[in-house]
Amino acid sequence: MQASRWTPVCSLDDIVTMTVFIIDSRYGKEFVDIRKEFFKEGKFPGSMLITCSGFAHPGMMIEIQGIALLD
Repeated sequence: MQASRWTPVCSLDDIVTMTVFIIDSRYGKEFVDIRKEFFKEGKFPGSMLITCSGFAHPGMMIEIQGIALLD
């Protein structure tokens, strides 16, 4: 996510909510574990994890939508 953000004044600390779509529910725990590497403990944004049957591009396994709040 950090590499794909559009606004250079934004950081992961500014994300207040995120919606994550994964191709297979078996990857849910792995995603949660990886998320812990990017967000401070106790400072996770509100989030929803949704399993879907496919994406627009073949081979995609995850799509993340994040909303940030800037001062």
